[in-house]
Amino acid sequence: STFYISGDGHQAIFQQWLDSLGVSASDYGRNISSLRAYVRTIGSRSNTGMQTFTLFAWDYQNEYEIYGEWKRANNAISTDIDWGRWEEVVFVYSKGSNSNGDYVMYSDGRMECTHTFNAGSRIAVGAGTYSDPYRTSTSNWTFPTGFSSPPTVTATGVIDDSGAWNRANTINYRSVSTTSVSNIQAMMTAGGSGDVNVTIHITAVGRWR
Repeated sequence: STFYISGDGHQAIFQQWLDSLGVSASDYGRNISSLRAYVRTIGSRSNTGMQTFTLFAWDYQNEYEIYGEWKRANNAISTDIDWGRWEEVVFVYSKGSNSNGDYVMYSDGRMECTHTFNAGSRIAVGAGTYSDPYRTSTSNWTFPTGFSSPPTVTATGVIDDSGAWNRANTINYRSVSTTSVSNIQAMMTAGGSGDVNVTIHITAVGRWR
């Protein structure tokens, strides 16, 4: 069986469903009256049941956007036994790119941002010694779209050179906020003095809601 719920006409009931899922209308930048849902329940004679909850926007201005889908199951004849926990079906909620890189938002709230840029010469700064190693100038990265809290950032420096002593490097940065990473720099870990540019591939993983 399938039934329809309106967040506008049945706010209290709709809120109970959202509470059971562990989400709120504000997670999607909406108020509850602008949300709708379909609930589909499948059962069999063996007392096995599965339920699917699909949450979406009611208005064409938002292209009837689907915000999420969750499933849960039950395998008991007794009404005293609850359904199993909800499991979210994770899909790509939104994705895009701009001059600051690419981003992918997932329906469970995760987000990944990626970017590739030329950090300049590997010997722009430093003397090639243990206390003052060669390194690039610092760069900042503004994410292509913002996170809800500071993400985890990882990066790799690629140096197109035949000598391992010129390729060896590590990437460091000063700080991460919800919108950017500051003072990104490739630091050389060997004493090679080749004047070669460093290409930095950087990724931020966190949450958009």
